Amino acid sequence: GGVTPVILTSTDGRAWSQVKPVPTVTSLSSVTYGNGTFVAVGSRFSFQGTTFGEILISPDGKVWAVKERLGGQAPTRAAYLNNRFIVTGVDNLNYFKSQPILLTSSDALQWDLAYLPFVVDSSVSAIGYGNNTYVATVRTPFYPALYTSPDLKSWQYQGAKIGAANDMAYGNNRFVAVASTSA
Repeated sequence: GGVTPVILTSTDGRAWSQVKPVPTVTSLSSVTYGNGTFVAVGSRFSFQGTTFGEILISPDGKVWAVKERLGGQAPTRAAYLNNRFIVTGVDNLNYFKSQPILLTSSDALQWDLAYLPFVVDSSVSAIGYGNNTYVATVRTPFYPALYTSPDLKSWQYQGAKIGAANDMAYGNNRFVAVASTSA
């Protein structure tokens, strides 16, 4: 056995239908919607020890196609922020030194890959946008960290003020992050 990806759809939140076929063997981890397109991401661990990821797209949530196959990159989260798709993940071609990545697209068809200037062996745990600022929380081997960016290219370290959030949103002139801590 392996992982069987599942995509479910609903028009009312009560009755759900399973999409078949799902054109991937990856373990899907996140989905978002924007600009008339659904984007789902996931990854799978190969027998050689490398993770491969995929980005799937759909105009209606029912018919899906693999848009990108990522060799060595494992996407973990998808978001639609500030009129662009943002996929965060990890590049682990070097098994001992993974590096956080960011894929961005305005249309979900053409994707730009950037390596984030964060600590090696770290991952973006949450990303949000508001007040002309992107905010990312990052899990590192040493401490959780907070970064801000006006453009997704230049990132400023803001310290370890909130820990590694599990998710983040912006609304009503306020960022809200959720996390779990150990007592």
